[in-house]
Amino acid sequence: TYALAVDTNADGHVIRTTGDPAATVSGSTPTWTDQQEFPSADNAETSYPQTSVAVFYGTNDSAARAYIGAASGHAYMHAVAPATTITEHAGSEPARAFAVVGDELWRAEVGSANVSLTRDGGATPTWGSNIVVGEATQKITALVAGLDGTDSNRLYVIKTDGLYTIGVDSTTFDQELTPQWHGRYDPDAGMANVFWREHIWFRFENAIWAYHTRTGGLTQIGPERLDGNDQLNGEVTALGHDAHFLYAAITASSDSVSRLWKGKPVFSGSGLIADIAWHPI
Repeated sequence: TYALAVDTNADGHVIRTTGDPAATVSGSTPTWTDQQEFPSADNAETSYPQTSVAVFYGTNDSAARAYIGAASGHAYMHAVAPATTITEHAGSEPARAFAVVGDELWRAEVGSANVSLTRDGGATPTWGSNIVVGEATQKITALVAGLDGTDSNRLYVIKTDGLYTIGVDSTTFDQELTPQWHGRYDPDAGMANVFWREHIWFRFENAIWAYHTRTGGLTQIGPERLDGNDQLNGEVTALGHDAHFLYAAITASSDSVSRLWKGKPVFSGSGLIADIAWHPI
């Protein structure tokens, strides 16, 4: 599974994307149904077929709609949940990532540094003007919805060279949040990400980092920091959390086996992550 999104307006249906290439939709039970090719099996095995999924209820929608991004250059997918079909969007508009920020749906174009937003949604959304995020040569790999230091909704943009943000007015590029990473490069930066406890938790160069949106603190916090266990080093493929723990899926370089790790974080008085104790599940 590459991405999950919950549609709370359709009886708890969940949209799941896989790397097969297919996208599936579940009902209230964990039985996955209605598997759909995404969008076809032509080149999906040579590039990530799906990279992002977001569920959005726009002003043009009578029901929530799933928007699914792809890294293969295909136009993005959409489906009304609960879906019986997942279809490619009419027109050539490839999108790698989607994120819902308040009443806005944001998209990042495949192979670019551009983001744009819509509020109406629907099968043919009205997208606003492109906003170029940082240097155009560094491409966007993921979008994250979160809160900033004033608890305002904010779009965070992960690129091949680090973390950026869009202004609260949703019309301008705001700032680069990791300028110390100039010269570094990860083509799959942020493919695992989550916003939790005032932090953007994300993968960069097969390490897990936490950016504190209130203070701007950046901390390497993943299990890759620990020595003596080959299972800790590898590709970080997913991040998630519950009320108390952060979870990380890591495919070890030593044996290519994917394992789930659970981390109990410790926070400072300012709310900044101080440490985290990792354990295998």
